[in-house]
Amino acid sequence: MKAKLLKLIGGLAGAAAVAAGVVYLFEDFFIFWPSRRLHGAPDPPFHDIALEPAPGTHIYGWHIPHPLPRAMVIYFQGNGGNRSDRVAHVEMLRGMAVSVLLVDYEGYGVSEGSTSEAAVYRDAREIIEWVRRDSKLRELPLVYYGESLGGAVATQMALENPPHALIIDHSFTTMGEMIDRVCRGVPLRYVCRSRFNSIENLSGYHGPVLVIHGEEDRLIPILHGQRLFEAANNPKWFLSIPGAGHNHNDLLRIGGAAYRAGIYAFLDETLKRV
Repeated sequence: MKAKLLKLIGGLAGAAAVAAGVVYLFEDFFIFWPSRRLHGAPDPPFHDIALEPAPGTHIYGWHIPHPLPRAMVIYFQGNGGNRSDRVAHVEMLRGMAVSVLLVDYEGYGVSEGSTSEAAVYRDAREIIEWVRRDSKLRELPLVYYGESLGGAVATQMALENPPHALIIDHSFTTMGEMIDRVCRGVPLRYVCRSRFNSIENLSGYHGPVLVIHGEEDRLIPILHGQRLFEAANNPKWFLSIPGAGHNHNDLLRIGGAAYRAGIYAFLDETLKRV
């Protein structure tokens, strides 16, 4: 009996070690789900842009201008697809009298390179610098809009380069807590190098924050959104969307007028303070 128990424990330990090794080696493969094919574009006018976050590595995106913008919104997308999957959101935001900048991370769309936590932060810093290098755009109030994993990117950038306002749409608290949720008690978070710690980042940001979350989100439960809201400093707003799951286009579709109105009201209120 004792020998069988030891054999079982040894087998479980071996399986856990294999799982830990797989996560360690293929972590970025599990976190990032890029698509190479672009299948849409915003309505004109928009401008194709190319940035170089690292020597010899180019990333590509769109600047979608408004003729009379009241702000410049940098849209940090989630971990799946590419910028062409966010066209509806871009058009929604432009309809709120803002210009939008949406750039694919390394490894997404036609952008070169490969993706990691460090890479998306590097890309995000270069995107912000692109705005600051433009004499007209840098005069506009700057808003970061982070969707899903992009919410973690947005909170990191808010800590490093504070914007005038921050929007976090159906995002998570930390990557460690997401790993715990997916792995159901197997402590693989301790071998995961990616942190994406929005909870900690938000405590260091002191501008206006809007947190949005679908009430039926099965991938990132609304508890994550509620905890992000609690961690954020004032002034802050929370917008829950009844019936909406995780998909960003479903949030837009199901949330409808209430979703649009909540974002518009936040922009309207916070941009008055600039």
